[in-house]
Amino acid sequence: MPVKKTSQRLFVTPVFEFVKHLKDKHNVKFSLGVGLGFDNTGRKILGVFKRQRPYEILIDSKVIHDHNRLKFTISHELGHLALHRHLALPEEDYNIYEEPEFNTILQRKGIYMLKALG
Repeated sequence: MPVKKTSQRLFVTPVFEFVKHLKDKHNVKFSLGVGLGFDNTGRKILGVFKRQRPYEILIDSKVIHDHNRLKFTISHELGHLALHRHLALPEEDYNIYEEPEFNTILQRKGIYMLKALG
C-alpha cells in the first residue's frame, strides 16, 4: 500500500521577537546567562520571573547554549508573567508554589488529568 503524503505546516512561535517587544515597549527586563543556583530539593533553577515592577525574567547560564531549551524556559517564565502580573499576594504566600509538597501534588493532579483526557 503506498504511503500517502501530507503537507505539514510548521508553526514557529516568535519567542525572541516577543522578548524584544516586551523589552522595548513594556520595560520588561531580561537577564540571560546568570547563575540561579538550586532550589530546596537540589534541582537546578533554569529560570525566574520576578513579579516586582519593573518585571524581570532571569535565565540561567546552563540554558543559553541550547536554543530549544532557551525558548522553552523563556516561554515558561513569560507564562508566569501572563498569569501572575496582577497577583497581589505577600511574598511568603507566593512562595508556597515553590514548596516540594505543592509541586508533588500538582504533578499528581496533572498526571490524573492527563489520564482522564487520554
